[in-house]
Amino acid sequence: MSKRLMFTTMAAMFLMSSAAFAATAPSAQECASLQQQFDQAIVQHSTAPKASSAKNLYTQAGKLCKAGKYKSGVAKYNAAFKDIGVTPKM
Repeated sequence: MSKRLMFTTMAAMFLMSSAAFAATAPSAQECASLQQQFDQAIVQHSTAPKASSAKNLYTQAGKLCKAGKYKSGVAKYNAAFKDIGVTPKM
């Protein structure tokens, strides 16, 4: 295999893996969507046994997302949803 073909193949593989990562990495938009969904879900699940814990996680998630730590923020939002027994849409 020529060096040029090998380099082109490796570059293409790198670009595809970068695109795949970008498509799965949490974003500000995902944080905003989860925040909105939680705002609606907590109204119906405010009496859940872990509702207080969920609200605390929700607050932490918002701070993390605001700081640009989307992966951690999304994880906290998901934990908040789990505490109230709701599966978010995404």
